[in-house]
Amino acid sequence: MQTLTKRQNEALKVIETYIAQHDASPTISELQKLLKVSSTRTVTQYLEALEKKGFLARSKNKTRGIELKDQSGDIYGETITLPIIGSAACGGLNVYAEESFNEFVQVARTIFGGKRKNEVIVIRALGLSMQDAGIEDGDLVLVELTDDVKNRDVVAAVIDGMAVIKKITFSKNAVILDPVTSIGSYKQIIMRRDFKILGRVVHTIKASKQSEDIEIVPEPAIRGMI
Repeated sequence: MQTLTKRQNEALKVIETYIAQHDASPTISELQKLLKVSSTRTVTQYLEALEKKGFLARSKNKTRGIELKDQSGDIYGETITLPIIGSAACGGLNVYAEESFNEFVQVARTIFGGKRKNEVIVIRALGLSMQDAGIEDGDLVLVELTDDVKNRDVVAAVIDGMAVIKKITFSKNAVILDPVTSIGSYKQIIMRRDFKILGRVVHTIKASKQSEDIEIVPEPAIRGMI
């Protein structure tokens, strides 16, 4: 599974729509018009990137030789493309929450477990304070937007406009956000009992250090690490 740039995602959506409407893939010239780009070389670069990242396969001897694929390498399955809306610190309060829709990731619909698309967001984790919970620097974190969180859940929270990912603990008068790591000198964050969180972490998409491949760590595995 790979992330896409904004323009790569637009190209993929155009191809998906064309195939759905015509039961055939578009030609290079048709894509040039649909994408409103000045040259066929630009179209070819998009296709090369999408093919390299595993979103499609091309038969170079066919005029209409594009086949969409899912991230397991099979012909296109039931997947959802989500924007990566920003970053959250797995450390101190030093990363501002922001919406940055320049990068997208495609995930299997089965990951959602019945949740609707608008109930889940994707945030890129920064820092190492949650590494023992399976969340490392550069990982993509899927967050269910909900107030229904339990003691010791891993959550995303926004504090004074700055986003953090931490393990949550409820005491009688406070909400405690703890790091989950055996290294460094990361500190817990203590908030008032009426503090509102952004949502609960349900999956982590691991960013491989050795290649561009990423893997998904399901919620039960995250819970087992904290």
